[in-house]
Amino acid sequence: MKTIKLTAKDFKDGEYTGKHDLSNIDGNLEFAADIGVISLKSINVTGYILSNAGTYIKAGWGIVSFLSISCKLELSAKLRIFAGVCNWRKISQDDEKIICGKLVSGEVAFGTLEETGIDAPVDTCDGKTVEIEGIKYKLVKE
Repeated sequence: MKTIKLTAKDFKDGEYTGKHDLSNIDGNLEFAADIGVISLKSINVTGYILSNAGTYIKAGWGIVSFLSISCKLELSAKLRIFAGVCNWRKISQDDEKIICGKLVSGEVAFGTLEETGIDAPVDTCDGKTVEIEGIKYKLVKE
């Protein structure tokens, strides 16, 4: 089964501008980390949907996945979300899972929702700059 991997280059101001038809994917769909909030009219895949940290999926009307949905942070849709509606093989309970940090909006019409929670970001000094007696220093984590 093929996997389509989308990056920030596939989006402009949060709207999908890539070449793939996301409403009819025969395979898996993965979103890279740190894309930000992305808005999609609908997603329909025969495999899984994976959203990495820093990428927030906001679907127009709904999300349909023939197998599981996995989102590390927030998941939202205007109407309904379906996972595990595979029609070519017998599905397992894992195929029906909708795993996300938090479901912000949308109704789970088919599937089992598992909210894992969202950890507060850890603020570190890594990469920040300080100035001491006119000299700038870049802080690094050891």
